[in-house]
Parts: sequence; C-alpha cells; structure tokens
Amino acid sequence: MKGLLMKDFKLLAGQKQYFISIFLVAALLLFSGQHISFVLTYMTMLCVFFTISTVSYDEHNNGYAFLFTLPVSRRGYVVEKYLFGLLAGCIGWAASMCMALGFILMRNPDVESGEWIAGALSALLTAGFMLSFALPMQLKFGAEKSRIISLIFVAAAFGFFAVAAKVVIPHWDMQWMQAIGTGGWLALGSVFYAALLLGSVLISIRIMEKKQF
Repeated sequence: MKGLLMKDFKLLAGQKQYFISIFLVAALLLFSGQHISFVLTYMTMLCVFFTISTVSYDEHNNGYAFLFTLPVSRRGYVVEKYLFGLLAGCIGWAASMCMALGFILMRNPDVESGEWIAGALSALLTAGFMLSFALPMQLKFGAEKSRIISLIFVAAAFGFFAVAAKVVIPHWDMQWMQAIGTGGWLALGSVFYAALLLGSVLISIRIMEKKQF
C-alpha cells in the first residue's frame, strides 16, 4: 500500500506543469467573475481525475502483469486507488480553498460565509461521487470506453435532475423535509456517501479479481 501510494504521488509530482495550468485557469475564472463553487469543484475534480489517469499508466505495456508479480494484492491495489483519489481530491480542494479565500479577502470581503462554505462542501461531495463512478468504469472498460460511458451517465443525470426540478419537486410536500432538520440531513447524507464509496470499492475489487493479465 505504501509503495503504491509513493508511486502515484511521484507521478503526481511529475505533472507540475499540468497542475500549474489548472491553478492559473482557476485564478482566471475567479477574476472573470465565475462563481466560487464552480472554481472549487473544477480544481477538486481535475485532481480526482488524475487518479483515473494513473490506472492508464499502470495498464500501459502490460504494466499489471509486472505489478502483480510484486507483493501487491488486487484488493490492496483497488483500496490504494480510492485512498489516493481522496487524498488528491483533498489536496486540490485545499489549494482551491486557499485561492478562493484570498480572492474573497481581496475582491469581495462582504460575501456570505454560508455561500462559499456550501460551495466547498458540494465540491468535495461531487468529487467523491465522480470517483465512485469513474474508477470502476475505468477498471472495467479502460480509458476510451469508460470516457464515453461517463459522458452518457452525466448527460442522463443532468436530464433526470432537470425533469425532476420542473415536474416532481414543485409538487413535493416540503414539511417533512424541514422536520428532519439540518442535522438529520447531514447524518443521512453521510451514511449515503459512505455506503456509495464502500459499494464502489467492493465493485472495483470484484472487477480486478476477475481480470486476467
């Protein structure tokens, strides 16, 4: 596990120009008036997607066949990818938070704290959801097919939520939602989030155990 993490972080360190360009684009987006939550999500997501690209590095030139001759189990490999993805996402999130806070202090000190805090939390949640979906797809179908499937999934999700926002949500009785309270929704969300990640890890382990190299 430690060796795999070191390998992936060395890959991360070798992509300095990539991350500098991400930082510059994010800064331009902020100063052009783009919403803070979008910039936070942008940087966090790109750092998480770097985790997906490390799988392609491992697959290249029959890399798996060599990797699993080392004292590395398939289960350990999958767990390391999720751990690295979460760590990479947190690094990107922390960097974007520092940049956003600096921007707020310089340009818009009157912004409501609840606004950017909500944006920061949504960035973390979105990154976790994408990692839970994209990593099993990458392991199962490879880079090209998983990219197409991911685009179809995202388009379908946007379509579903757009229809729900116009057709279903306006007719909901909101009283029961308010009765649960903020604490209750946070608890339910945390349980759902943990279950989603755990389910994704188990699916990815199953995929790796069936692979033949």
